[in-house]
Amino acid sequence: MTRLAANLTMLFTEVPFMERFALAARNGFRGVEFLFPYRYHVAELSDQLNLYQLDLVLFNLPAGNLASTLNTIASQSGQIVSLEPALVQGKQAPAVIGHMSPEQAMEAALRGSGL
Repeated sequence: MTRLAANLTMLFTEVPFMERFALAARNGFRGVEFLFPYRYHVAELSDQLNLYQLDLVLFNLPAGNLASTLNTIASQSGQIVSLEPALVQGKQAPAVIGHMSPEQAMEAALRGSGL
C-alpha cells in the first residue's frame, strides 16, 4: 500500500504554517514533512503532530551538539528520550536529513559518536 505524506512547506499555503497540520489530517494524510522548521519551537511542532495524530516522516537537522539533536528528534516525533549528560557531553552529531523513522533518525544522529 502506498503511503503519501503531506509536505507542509508546499501544501495548504493559503493558511499559516501551524494551521496546515489540521488540514493535512482532515485530508487523510497520516504523515507530514516540512523543510526548515527552525523558526518554530520544537514543542509547538510536536504538539501539532500529537494533536492531529500525524507522523513526522522527514528530518532536516543540521550537524551540531549531540544532546540537542537527540532531544530535537524526540520532540519533533513525539518520542521520549532519556540521556545521561556525561555520555553525550562534548559529542557532535552529523546532519540528520531525509525520510526516516524516528528510530532511524536517532541512529543517524548517533553514528560515529561511539554510543
